[in-house]
Amino acid sequence: MKILSAMAAGVALVIVLCASGAEPLKQEPAEPERRLVISGFEPFGGRKVNTSLLVAQAVVRTVVEMRQAALPVEVPVIWGVPRRVVEGEGERGWRLWVAFGEGGPGAFRIEARAFNRRKPIPDNQQRIATETEIRKGGEAVLTNPFPVRALAELLREQGVAVEVSGDAGGYLCEELYYELLTARAGRENCVVLFIHVPRLGSALGKGGAGAGSGLMDEAAIVDFAGKLLPAIEKIRAGGER
Repeated sequence: MKILSAMAAGVALVIVLCASGAEPLKQEPAEPERRLVISGFEPFGGRKVNTSLLVAQAVVRTVVEMRQAALPVEVPVIWGVPRRVVEGEGERGWRLWVAFGEGGPGAFRIEARAFNRRKPIPDNQQRIATETEIRKGGEAVLTNPFPVRALAELLREQGVAVEVSGDAGGYLCEELYYELLTARAGRENCVVLFIHVPRLGSALGKGGAGAGSGLMDEAAIVDFAGKLLPAIEKIRAGGER
């Protein structure tokens, strides 16, 4: 694992903060029951930037501004590694894990479920998984008990282009989500979310931020990051309808 503040040779800090020479994140150690984990994936497919990392970095900064503590985690795009990441963080304890992955254009997509499957797609080591299941003999599908539709509705009311998805893709995103939902089964008071974000520079549908640009750009990332955690906490507090 790598800390996000060091990712992509500083590209994330430039895009999210709009300024060079910004002070690094300063966080106090979090108690396990208050600990937040915010994760994104390393770049893959020969590209230098993964938008999920940029969004994760922006969300971490909103957490710091709210004087809470969050752990930013960069997940390698390698089959089998998501389980080790989740187990490693599980030893430290967490109450909320928001994971981001890069998805298609048009909207942020909150994933409602994860299938126990692996599609034959090479990872960053050019390796295709030998096992077609994430967990051999595990549940065929795990559904997130968190009210993701209420969260999507709340974010749409705030001008965010967001949808609920029932297909996490069968790649490392789905593997991480399945492992997180598996881990959450023993943590009834904890919340797990997986959100696919549009690629940087791609189209963003009506209702999105982006200062009217219609693109997944810096303004869209910052706007979404600022609205996400307050919306999650409102739903957790019983604000869903």
